[in-house]
Amino acid sequence: SDRSIEKFMRKSVVSADEAIKKRVASDPATSGMGTTLVYAWICGKKAYVVWCGDSRGDIFNPKSGLRRITKDHSYVQQLVDEGKLDPNLAFDHPDSNIITRCLGDFKGQAKPDFISLDLEVGDHLLLCSDGLCGLCRDDEIEQVFRQYYGNIEICKNELIRHAMEAGGYDNCTLALCEIESIDGDTYQNAN
Repeated sequence: SDRSIEKFMRKSVVSADEAIKKRVASDPATSGMGTTLVYAWICGKKAYVVWCGDSRGDIFNPKSGLRRITKDHSYVQQLVDEGKLDPNLAFDHPDSNIITRCLGDFKGQAKPDFISLDLEVGDHLLLCSDGLCGLCRDDEIEQVFRQYYGNIEICKNELIRHAMEAGGYDNCTLALCEIESIDGDTYQNAN
């Protein structure tokens, strides 16, 4: 059921958080170690996505364009949510690197968010670190999808190239999944 999938995914994030903290506690050389995360489980005609931090999930379809499906756990996003910052100014804000949730924070247990969404043929699911979404604006990412639609390998390489050309000072990790057909079970071309 949707509820059991959500429970499982949230629990897996909490388990990863506990494992990071256990490692840090046992090895002083790893002090300060932590991470953000986003992952998806595609089942039937749905994608289930869980995240913690500023790793991001987007979905692209040539009919509807690029749509963000996650909301960053960051100081800047909090300012936007509170109406204290215009969303158009968020990308260039000097504190855009301050996250409010992550795995490995000893102040408390990881608190992931969760969303489920229906999939359509032609959807491209993008999961990425801030090494992409923190360096490339949404319209730049959408332009790459439109230009290389139908070739997921080239699209992936171009997204990484754009991030590197934008400075490439952070790790750029991404996963792409193209929904090729939906017929009871979902078949996807992942890269």
